[in-house]
Amino acid sequence: MDAVQTNGWRPIHEACLYGQDKCLELLIRSGADVEATTTNINGDFSPAHIAARYGNLGCLRILKKFGAEINMVNDRGQTPLHLAAMRGHDECLDFLLNSGKYIVYSIL
Repeated sequence: MDAVQTNGWRPIHEACLYGQDKCLELLIRSGADVEATTTNINGDFSPAHIAARYGNLGCLRILKKFGAEINMVNDRGQTPLHLAAMRGHDECLDFLLNSGKYIVYSIL
């Protein structure tokens, strides 16, 4: 479930990129790491970062349900909230802001 592709992505990242909710849940139930980060030249992104960046609210909900840290800061100082805001994904923003405590980090 956690096979790493040549671009540093795992199946869980692909599921979050394409909004494949059912696939994501199956991967997680089969042992995929909900906090696995990509490790390529484009930076380190968790599944939550990818789901937020591409506006996949269903994936964010599933990740939270299975205990993923939805406030994780990547190597660029970005949280999923930052990525959702930069892309104008209002539903993801609302979900992230209303999902309990959310710490806003400075990226100065």
